[in-house]
Amino acid sequence: MESRRADIAISINFPDGELLSDYYLPNVKGGGLFLEKADTPPMGAQILLMVRLPGEQKSIPVLTQVVWVMPAKNQEGKPAGVAVKIINNDAIVNKIEKIIGEVRSDYKREIMAF
Repeated sequence: MESRRADIAISINFPDGELLSDYYLPNVKGGGLFLEKADTPPMGAQILLMVRLPGEQKSIPVLTQVVWVMPAKNQEGKPAGVAVKIINNDAIVNKIEKIIGEVRSDYKREIMAF
């Protein structure tokens, strides 16, 4: 299997579990995040996220792939951005879901295949 570099690298900081909960996408198989970006990368692009989770001093490298794009001009009036799928990193997904579970008692994961 050929190893491929990420197309883009982005640093993202989640200072608290509430904010992390707002951007986490539990319905993406393997876990995902929504990234607000005016210049949205194309579907399939790989993004290396340097993620700093609440209470952590250092950022964690997380390889992701764009699975959905929200264009700048959209009918919902939502911010432009992309949904990214976390690639093969159950440890970070488990850590994120533990943090979210601590701040949201109604947290429930529903999986869709992307």
